[in-house]
Amino acid sequence: MARVPPLAPVASSGADGIARGGPGQEPARPRLTPAPRPARIARSMGAPVAKPLRILYVVRTLGWHPDAGGDALYHYRLMKTLARRGHRVHLVAPARGPLAKPVPWLDGTTYVPEHERKSRLAFALYRAGRRRLAGTDVVHLHGGEGVVFAMRRRLGRRPAVVAGNYQPNIERRSFLRESLWRRFQRWTMAGSDLVLATSAWHAREVAEGSGLPPARVRDVSAAVDGPFFRLRAAPPPAPGEPHRLLIVGHVGERKGHDALLRALPLVAAKRAVTLTAVGGSAGGHGLEDMSRLAAETGAAPHVRFAGRLPYRALLRELERAHLFVLPSRAESFGMALAEAMAAGLPVVAARRKCLPEVVGDEGCGLLADPDDPKDLSGAILKALESDAARADMGRRGRERARRLYTWDAVAARVEAAYADAMGAPRPGAAPLPAPATTAG
Repeated sequence: MARVPPLAPVASSGADGIARGGPGQEPARPRLTPAPRPARIARSMGAPVAKPLRILYVVRTLGWHPDAGGDALYHYRLMKTLARRGHRVHLVAPARGPLAKPVPWLDGTTYVPEHERKSRLAFALYRAGRRRLAGTDVVHLHGGEGVVFAMRRRLGRRPAVVAGNYQPNIERRSFLRESLWRRFQRWTMAGSDLVLATSAWHAREVAEGSGLPPARVRDVSAAVDGPFFRLRAAPPPAPGEPHRLLIVGHVGERKGHDALLRALPLVAAKRAVTLTAVGGSAGGHGLEDMSRLAAETGAAPHVRFAGRLPYRALLRELERAHLFVLPSRAESFGMALAEAMAAGLPVVAARRKCLPEVVGDEGCGLLADPDDPKDLSGAILKALESDAARADMGRRGRERARRLYTWDAVAARVEAAYADAMGAPRPGAAPLPAPATTAG
């Protein structure tokens, strides 16, 4: 199978400028200025887009506030960046309380009632958005709820359809729901001109899981918010003080907390360290399991489970930490890792899935086997050996994140994908040209 090429560097225009509310407050509305409407918009590493595009953005989750996190915040940020770059974006989404409101920087909003059954939601979103199809250049879908738009496109009807953020091997609670969801996703991907992925590894996973040609799957990466780039690195600990390690993510084996708790006593035997684990867990089970494991391995005296923190509190934890560790076994991008790099933290990550490509080979951090406590503890100890080497890793990581993982960089790649989709043949016809292969 052809390899997906690595991301190309894209120039960034800096911070995203999103206004933020504090925890427990009504989300602060962004301070808005009219979106520019340039005649030509630069594409990443290619010819410019001839005119601003009319984009119908169909999504099932949306969050106006940084605390929303995940896919919800991703769509908000991407839509806002596309609008700021001159495109006309119309949102179609389920109505969810205070989120169902007009958004001044969008070209329009259409909300539909919530439906627990995804099949009903798919048709509700389509009925709400079909009146907007005339004059639309691109339909941007998220999740299997876009299946009706994709099937319409499969019949050869414009506009172009781009689908994103797919997890072909996602696990659901019941076999029936999992099977139906995977079928919806495959139908949506099969009917789309292009499918967007968040890493080269994710692109290969999507292609293999869906049966799509690799040329129909595009790696556009994900982005880090501006405030992470403005954080100040913590000074080295004073003599006698411990190094502060940090892990951020859903608490459990999936993110590698068990691996870190088994490695931590080996580290603590040679250096004074503390570990702060930021993140919640479904029903508290993951937190209970990891707390029990910490007691069994002897890591408990060195660990603090901080739970799920508001956005600003997370930023403070990143400024306090000396080393970020993510021995995760399952990531399609590794947002927490990219955020730590943007914050100027040296990192130790698992040699698994997409994490090596996020860290890169520029000296931004170290990789280790999450299932080998000696290997993981050795990487952590090596990172803690020299304050100067750690500072250099943090500087290189921030430079890499600023080059690849800003919202303008991601929006430029999405624009390039839109342009290719608009010129793509019908999904049943010949596929797009295969991307260039890379060695290794």
